[in-house]
Amino acid sequence: MFPPEVASTGKRPDLLLLSPSEKIALCIELTVPNEENVHNAHASKAKRYKELEEEAAANGWRLSTWPIEVGARGFVAWSTWYFLKALFTAIKRQLELVALRCSFYLFVSRSEALWQAVPWLADRTSSSPQRGS
Repeated sequence: MFPPEVASTGKRPDLLLLSPSEKIALCIELTVPNEENVHNAHASKAKRYKELEEEAAANGWRLSTWPIEVGARGFVAWSTWYFLKALFTAIKRQLELVALRCSFYLFVSRSEALWQAVPWLADRTSSSPQRGS
């Protein structure tokens, strides 16, 4: 169920990822249609959750809906590939930033006899996948 602070609904997506501190929600809705109906299934799910995006925005949340489809005979639809690419691009970017910060820390500490303990070097800014980006 959706938390009421995001949107008031009885709809239950297959996966709902929340970041209360950033007020970001990702709604992933998986459908397994016949391959001939992949396009219709995608349009139906996107329409089903569209009003929730507007309600969430009115409540101060950024909700991204990701309807994804895998055909009943194993066809992986473009929407699924698009979602996975966006998700892994965000993760890849975080890894790049951590590696860059660690390399910089090693460089500036190269002449230190003892290293100081430092907090995790990951960027805390949001880089979650967003529809249309």
